[in-house]
Amino acid sequence: MARRYLDNYTARITTASVSTGATTFDVDIPPPALAAGDYYEVTLTDSLDAPTKTENVCITGVSGTTLTVLRDVKGTGAQTWAADDFVDLRPTASAFEVIDGVLLKDYTETINATAGATLDRSTGGIQRLNMGANTTLNLSDLTAGQSVMYRVTGGTTYTLSYTGLGAWSDGTTPTLSTTHYLEFVHDGVEVVGFDCGGR
Repeated sequence: MARRYLDNYTARITTASVSTGATTFDVDIPPPALAAGDYYEVTLTDSLDAPTKTENVCITGVSGTTLTVLRDVKGTGAQTWAADDFVDLRPTASAFEVIDGVLLKDYTETINATAGATLDRSTGGIQRLNMGANTTLNLSDLTAGQSVMYRVTGGTTYTLSYTGLGAWSDGTTPTLSTTHYLEFVHDGVEVVGFDCGGR
């Protein structure tokens, strides 16, 4: 599940009455549709200038002008809402927690592989692959313009093979050292591998 963001998104509720247990309601301006598992975290409020109540919710689905929401996130408490109340995507404490997570956690990701390893580019541009068996690295998650670097260990004991790889830059599959560095770049046509050497 990935949190998504929008610039300057504000809408008004058009449903006449939204109870504390309601998980859908309509708005005048819907946000863009979400991929499965993605969400927007927004604030419901009765006023943008002088609110008397607020509630943080996660929009988990968008169908036409109808939003599907997860209520009372971050312990703000479920409230009742009415037509012309606001849906406002604004900075929240949890947004900055996500930024901290990217800086402190998602810069690198360690994969302890026993057979196969699938790249998840969202976890960072530098990955550590510790092989404990012959391993197939799946690079199909890379999209045009993206790149990822791998620090690979275990390559002198086990064999590393690849799926989703178009070609090696020099036409040769590298022979791995005890600790080896590989970079993969999607050039808009295919994923190209670069042997950065090892030690």
